[in-house]
Amino acid sequence: MLHYFFLSRCNVFTSLLFQILAKVTPQHPFDLAVYGDYIFWTDWVLHAVIRANKYTGEDVVWLRKEVPRPMGIIAVANDTNDCEFAATL
Repeated sequence: MLHYFFLSRCNVFTSLLFQILAKVTPQHPFDLAVYGDYIFWTDWVLHAVIRANKYTGEDVVWLRKEVPRPMGIIAVANDTNDCEFAATL
């Protein structure tokens, strides 16, 4: 049985669809997260956590390899306001 999966984005104003991952095709993605200019996903077949540019599909980085069963993923911003700073406002 052949399974085909790809990641794409669309322009909601023009309904144009763009495939963004042509060089590295996710095999069995389990979860996705988007932060900044990147999309992050976990993959059950590749046993990895992977990141790529969400507009072009380039700049693919394998963040973790040999993860037995990668599940959910979240993106946490490191540029949030400090609670101490917010309390002084």
